[in-house]
Amino acid sequence: GVVVLLDDHHAPLPLLGPGGPGPGTVAASPSSSSPRRAIFVLGSPKGLSALEEEVFERMARCTGWRVLRASMGTNDEFASKVVARLQVWNTCGHLFPALSSRLSNPSPNGEASSLIWPTQSVGDFSESFSDLPLHFVLCVPAAMRALTNDPVGADVGELAHAARVCVATLSRPYGYWHGCRISLLFADGGAITLNSTSFWHLFKQKGRATYEFYFLKCLKVAIRAKQRGLPEENDVHVQDALKLPYATDVSLELRLQAPGGTSAAGSPPPPLQVLRAALDRCRERGAKDAAVVVRLPCSPDFDAWTSGCEHVVSAGVHGMAPDNAGELIAMLQAGLHGERPSGPRMLEEILC
Repeated sequence: GVVVLLDDHHAPLPLLGPGGPGPGTVAASPSSSSPRRAIFVLGSPKGLSALEEEVFERMARCTGWRVLRASMGTNDEFASKVVARLQVWNTCGHLFPALSSRLSNPSPNGEASSLIWPTQSVGDFSESFSDLPLHFVLCVPAAMRALTNDPVGADVGELAHAARVCVATLSRPYGYWHGCRISLLFADGGAITLNSTSFWHLFKQKGRATYEFYFLKCLKVAIRAKQRGLPEENDVHVQDALKLPYATDVSLELRLQAPGGTSAAGSPPPPLQVLRAALDRCRERGAKDAAVVVRLPCSPDFDAWTSGCEHVVSAGVHGMAPDNAGELIAMLQAGLHGERPSGPRMLEEILC
């Protein structure tokens, strides 16, 4: 076994092991020297101290387990999103080969081993697979007029989940995701749209902790202001019907579904190839108000709403369920807005 001490100041974990398998396939069986079990230790919220690392290392050595210090990229991230990425990558069959690669060669060379976990270069999309804003639309099975931060409300579970998804989309422990927006699409057709600036005004500038019930309270205040005809504050946009703030003729929708949900005669091109071509067409139009739109989850209850984007790319997802918003956001952010070549290599593994 191996104990992995995760902290932002350690070297990033490799994305793949040497000679990793092709997209959508499971890695080969591990050798006798490869770890078969792993325990990941995360220091939340302020990371692991030197003393804590020493204690965990001593415990691991006493039980005969190896110790590996690593990070999940060069930027800080919420523990929940780190766990989501580890789960997906393990399901895809790449987590243990990556650990084996790092254990066998702390300074690996070679194309596959040189890929590290993709993270966003703050304020710079030139090294990303996509330089377009990433706009998630989360379908909430509750009425917007019923939005409440009452901990015993009838829809509190769905609303608290929506709040957590908003935090994961827009924020980091010590900053925020650039170029990301999210719209909450409610069952009665109403919608609330936020971006990272909205989040900054709601929480960071006021020194608030990012807990869901305060977030829901802020959204409830915004809805009441809309009903009273008051001007919008803090870039929180409330709409009676969702209308995305993009030019639909130069934007694209990434339509996700369960593996095998796509059907086409012959052998269709890989989703990443189709996605890259669609992004190139959007860039050729030169529009500044374009975006990549992703609806979460794919629910028949919300089939009446369409993004209206001219370009639509359909793809299955590998390693996660299409209704798991947390995992989808964590992986798509890293893949679309993470640095090349790691970002597109990750997309190649999770889109099928």
